[in-house]
Amino acid sequence: PQTPNPKPQTPFQNSLSTSLYSQAILNFMTIGFSFLLRKVVLEVLAGGLASLLVSPIVASIDKAVCESAAGKGSLFRSLGSSLRSLIRSPFDYLRSFEFLWLWSVNGVTYCMNNLVELGCTHLGLETLVPKLALVTLTNTVISIMKDKAFARKFGTSSKAGVSRSTVSLWILRDLLVVASAFVLPSAVARGLVSLDFEPKSASNLSQFLCPILIQFLATPIHILGLDLHNNPLDPKGKRVLRIARLSLANISIRMARSGTLFGIGGLGNKNLRSFFATLGEPSKTGLDSEL
Repeated sequence: PQTPNPKPQTPFQNSLSTSLYSQAILNFMTIGFSFLLRKVVLEVLAGGLASLLVSPIVASIDKAVCESAAGKGSLFRSLGSSLRSLIRSPFDYLRSFEFLWLWSVNGVTYCMNNLVELGCTHLGLETLVPKLALVTLTNTVISIMKDKAFARKFGTSSKAGVSRSTVSLWILRDLLVVASAFVLPSAVARGLVSLDFEPKSASNLSQFLCPILIQFLATPIHILGLDLHNNPLDPKGKRVLRIARLSLANISIRMARSGTLFGIGGLGNKNLRSFFATLGEPSKTGLDSEL
């Protein structure tokens, strides 16, 4: 028997089908956009909270290093003074020049890292090159703004400009630090896993140690940049001896800084992202009812 021809749809039915299809597409796009926006907000919130966790300590260290390099006082005396201010008047300290700068620098860096990972995940891209490029660029620009402000406020030279040599050294320093904090840990963790480390232990250990060990290179570069700003006319021999002395004196505190900022702060950021990821997932019931 012949199959009966399907009954043609009326113009009204065609219009209704098109309308329902368009509404489904619109609902999907709306839900997709709102879902992505919610994820972005949570990624930024994780970065801001992680920065709030570590910035008081990092701000105290950065101020102490600047004052020590300028010969305004000993490293640990300045650090102790800042920590006493933090304990005695925490709310006043949270409005201080040094804290607001460090909270901004660290928060923007964490947020850029989080947003790059979010974008690469949604686009199915590898994170290595985008993260190294975008996080390094963001961190370098805002860190150099901070370093210029700190050098003028806590250094011995109040001139507005900072030499190209100093800026170039700080760019190199930031490239090393960002790579050690956001790129190297995953590669090192894979190496540790191949040596029979537990994946979580390997991830935590590499996240904590890489930013600390890079300070053997980054600290002399940072001190040299400060010294070129504070003492631009000193002879090379005198400068080399001073850089060696200040690097030895500052490397432990700079390691503590990196351990706090990218070890504790990096793990805090990672854990906050994992926690907020569960809040950013849309409910299937809501999706089904909308569609």
